[in-house]
Amino acid sequence: MALNAHDLPSVGALVHYLHATAGFPVKATWLAAIKAGNYSSWPGLTYANASKYCPSSDETIKGHLAQVRQGIRSTKPKPSPPVNPPVSPATPAKELHTWDEPISKLFTDDMGRFPVQSRSGN
Repeated sequence: MALNAHDLPSVGALVHYLHATAGFPVKATWLAAIKAGNYSSWPGLTYANASKYCPSSDETIKGHLAQVRQGIRSTKPKPSPPVNPPVSPATPAKELHTWDEPISKLFTDDMGRFPVQSRSGN
């Protein structure tokens, strides 16, 4: 059975219920939206009632703790270390130097039938 806003025992309980229904917004944001008329169709929700009975909910506070901390990454470029020229050996060595360069490509063969038949036979 759903809770009906008209059956709540007091104005404070109504404001708590509607605050939860709105998704636990920050008090200042919620009051500004009520003042702008965005919640005019909600029964019993006025700016005076909301400012008087608006809860300081743990849900709002805990939702804002998940934000990224500021000032942990510098915007200044790091100085590059001095580049030393490669040292060539006095005698040529018989070595082969290779390296891998990863690429961000995926090659698939999507044409044709699926190689494994499913249980249902499709």
